[in-house]
Amino acid sequence: KMMEEFTHTGQGDIRLDLWAKAIVVGLVLAAPPALMGLTAKINPIDVDDMDDWDAEVGLHVVLPATIWYIISNIYTGKIAYFFGKDMLQESNADIKDCVRNNMTTTGVVLALVLSIVIGMLQCDLSFETENRRVAMWYRLLLVLSIEACIKGILMSCFFLVYMEPLSPTAAKAFIIDNVNYLGEPFTEVVLSLLYFLCAANLWMFGVDGFFMGLAVTAMLAFTFTRTSVVLFYMNDWKNPEIKPEVREKRREFFKGLYKVVAKQPSGVLPQLQ
Repeated sequence: KMMEEFTHTGQGDIRLDLWAKAIVVGLVLAAPPALMGLTAKINPIDVDDMDDWDAEVGLHVVLPATIWYIISNIYTGKIAYFFGKDMLQESNADIKDCVRNNMTTTGVVLALVLSIVIGMLQCDLSFETENRRVAMWYRLLLVLSIEACIKGILMSCFFLVYMEPLSPTAAKAFIIDNVNYLGEPFTEVVLSLLYFLCAANLWMFGVDGFFMGLAVTAMLAFTFTRTSVVLFYMNDWKNPEIKPEVREKRREFFKGLYKVVAKQPSGVLPQLQ
């Protein structure tokens, strides 16, 4: 009788298209620390006084870090919107309770990651002198991870503080109006862990050399691939309790929601079923 309560929709079956996309994502995400480790001995940075400006520091650390910071902030909002939309696309439970649980869990995870990353940042590096570029990127990635954690924690708190006093109906409207920010804490979890793992990979390059660092890069590539394919499966899953016409209506609603929220008064938004 208990087995009759379970149904298999086949949505978790192996899909080569999702695995192909995940492999590409895994290789792309694992490439930067591998590239840094590979080029660590090329034009090494030799600065006696860290307060003195050095062209190599600007070219190999400051400039690419600035470019990445700008690009990541531009696309973080877009990625956060799609994560927020995904939380609601197949929902049929109480949205306020779901968002509360998600935000609480996300905030706790970010706080735990933050405590680990701060400890890593304050440690002395044995390869500081002979591999200055890797040491600089190691600390920079950890600072970016700390920033992502703090932003995610604050956004989770902001969302909960303003949502909790609302009734379920008002909370639903609040969540839809602020769907751009709904997925940002989860996005910051992904970014903070990505920076953390890349920094750990650089630490292996600095301490144990190129080949051990490359071996860790290969393991990280698999980790990124595996987690990405799980995320793709979760993203593609369809709730069997949601009618196809409702799902299509929601899809069209979310497809244009960002532009509607940005350009129109809040009262003209269509209703989410």
